Amino acid sequence: MPPSAFEPPPKVNSAVIAMYPKKNQVIEPAVWSALESLVGKAFSQRRKVLANNLGEYKDLLQLDQTTLRARAQEISGEQYLYWARQLAQVKLE
Repeated sequence: MPPSAFEPPPKVNSAVIAMYPKKNQVIEPAVWSALESLVGKAFSQRRKVLANNLGEYKDLLQLDQTTLRARAQEISGEQYLYWARQLAQVKLE
C-alpha cells in the first residue's frame, strides 16, 4: 500500500497480509491462549532478539542460545505452536 493510504503518510510502503488457519487443525483453548501470549511477547519489540522478548519463558521452554539470538520473524509458526503446547502443559500441571 502506498504511503498516501495513511495519515500521516509514512516514508515506507506497506503491505496487507491475509492469514488463514490451516484446515483440520484443532488447537485447544489453553494452547491458543498460550500461543497468543507467546507470539505477542515475541513480537512486542520487533528488532529485539528472543532473549529480550521471551525472558519469562526462556527457562520454561529451555531455549538454546541459538534460538535466543534469533528474532521473532525468524521462527516458524510450527515452532511457536510447539512452544505454546509446552506452555499450556506447564500451566495445566
